[in-house]
Amino acid sequence: MEHTKNAELSVEQNYNHIDGLNNNLPIQPPEREKPLDKVKEPPRPKRSREREDR
Repeated sequence: MEHTKNAELSVEQNYNHIDGLNNNLPIQPPEREKPLDKVKEPPRPKRSREREDR
């Protein structure tokens, strides 16, 4: 039992969870799959310099 306690002390997050089971953290819910990002449209072409000269 002493060996188990020492092993658990090294991996547990809190000392109040020494009970013979490693890592008594709550089970995390699985992450949702993110929808694929939409492709951004290319920027509009800028005005030509010819038009600026007018």
